[in-house]
Amino acid sequence: MGSPSISVIVPVYNNESSLPELHRRLTAVLSGTGMPYEVVFVDDGSRDRSGEILGGLATTGPSTVVVSLSRNFGQHPAIHAGMSAARGSVIILMDADLEDSPEDIPVLLAPMIEDPALEIVFSTFDDPEGPRKRLSSAIFHRVFSRLSRTRIPRNLGTFRAFSAKVRDALLEYPERSAVYGPLMSQIGFSSVTVEVSRSAPVGRATSYNLRKRLSLAVSSLIYYGSALPTLVLTAGTTLVVLSSGYLAVVVGAYALGQRALPAGTVLLLSVSLLTSGVLMLSVGVLTIYAYQIFKEVLGRPRYHVAARRGSGLP
Repeated sequence: MGSPSISVIVPVYNNESSLPELHRRLTAVLSGTGMPYEVVFVDDGSRDRSGEILGGLATTGPSTVVVSLSRNFGQHPAIHAGMSAARGSVIILMDADLEDSPEDIPVLLAPMIEDPALEIVFSTFDDPEGPRKRLSSAIFHRVFSRLSRTRIPRNLGTFRAFSAKVRDALLEYPERSAVYGPLMSQIGFSSVTVEVSRSAPVGRATSYNLRKRLSLAVSSLIYYGSALPTLVLTAGTTLVVLSSGYLAVVVGAYALGQRALPAGTVLLLSVSLLTSGVLMLSVGVLTIYAYQIFKEVLGRPRYHVAARRGSGLP
């Protein structure tokens, strides 16, 4: 790889408390590498003073680039905007709340410099947060790994480095709801995993609670696996087989004169509820897919860039 140029992409949403410190530490670490670099901040419609602070940081030098979106579009559209603006031969993706330590950037770069054929370096970490955060993260990775049949390392972080070739490949995916974590694990480029340190977020608690992680898992399964319809099909098939077997046993016993046909509202209600539940689950899954297809057919832009400041790498 020789001496690569580096683009650091940082999605920003209401991170006014951490931005000055993050920029200072990034500048110190990247300057120390001796490589050309740029830091691409993507303001995803922040409602605090993040936009104002980023505007000031953009005046500190050409290496700081600020891409401001017209409103909040979500983390992954913001990542797409950052990848579209990044010009380095190595791209580093990290969070803005200082959970990811800028001082670990050389740890990510080292494997790519040692092995020029390596395309992706993922990071894992020891989670310093409480049991609820660890539980939600574990559930997300366990559910996605099992159902999508993709091996996801435990405590896989957003903090990662990848080549411009991987960046270009990710930008070729046209779907609006692309989730770049699972997608990057599936595209097939060579990768390794390194362990880095992690700190508590600065300024606000993480927004990825159990509900949002499960929602992200469902979105990932819809776009990057066939497990969801397979699960519904399996449940429906199992219900039909069990019901048919039970009916055959009851009718056979009645024909042989061994017992009378079962009666009672409890039996009928139980069978009706079970059948209705499977049908509603099936319709719900079909509705989710139909809605996602509808959004893709509309072909609306994933985001709108309101302003860009800073020149960045040539």
